[in-house]
Amino acid sequence: MVTSRLQSRNQSKKWFERAQKSLVEGVNSPSRGAAVYADGPIMLERGKGSRVWDIDGNEYTDFMMSFGALIQGHAHPTLVKTVSEAMAEGSHFAAATSAEVEAAERFCRMVPSAEVVRFTNTGSEATMLALRLARAHTGRSKFLKFEGHYHGWYDAFLLNAHGHPPEQLGPVENPTRIPDSEGIPLSIFDDVVLAPWNDVAALEAVLSRHGHELAAVITEPIMANMGCILPRDGYLERLRELTRDCGALLILDEVVTGFRYAPGGCQ
Repeated sequence: MVTSRLQSRNQSKKWFERAQKSLVEGVNSPSRGAAVYADGPIMLERGKGSRVWDIDGNEYTDFMMSFGALIQGHAHPTLVKTVSEAMAEGSHFAAATSAEVEAAERFCRMVPSAEVVRFTNTGSEATMLALRLARAHTGRSKFLKFEGHYHGWYDAFLLNAHGHPPEQLGPVENPTRIPDSEGIPLSIFDDVVLAPWNDVAALEAVLSRHGHELAAVITEPIMANMGCILPRDGYLERLRELTRDCGALLILDEVVTGFRYAPGGCQ
């Protein structure tokens, strides 16, 4: 977020001090805390279009837009009207509704590969269930993930998902395995095969050794977790060919790219 009119942040600081008494590190995500905001987070109060205001009244241009989810910006009048009308009819039902059918039908029309849909509350749930389906379908337990790709908080995905100094990464053909959190038994990673991304030769070498064991290969189609790195020309197509050859499913994690890149996603 960018502002040219930053004045006082006293109220943000006071609320952050208060938040630290009830929230882990005073925030609900590490990306909102000291790792990004050295002096403490900005406490936002409202947003409109591309602008947001903090609790001290400072105005910012929001380049984050909820990591891309707010394609229409903050408080778009049409969305506010639609959500308000829906809330007036009831906010949550532990039963089937016609709205979810209509949403699934539209999803299937927009995404060429979608035959049926199961909605989840978080991206972590979506990728975890995709991997479970791949394991059930293939009867295999191992899967391949790429260095630098983030697929959520599921234990097995938290391997080499974040940036590390180059000297720690090891050889391209056999990257050093670096867990991204404490509290995960190392045995969890026994079924994880690791590879560098965007390197066809390295990918072919890894799959020649492990392809017959893999239930799936999971990848971001654009490496959004480490700075929006595009795949090299033909890389995803070659990845599709190689996974077909070894009988592994290809999971394109479009939690970030999804409808933000194109109506049907990167695929």
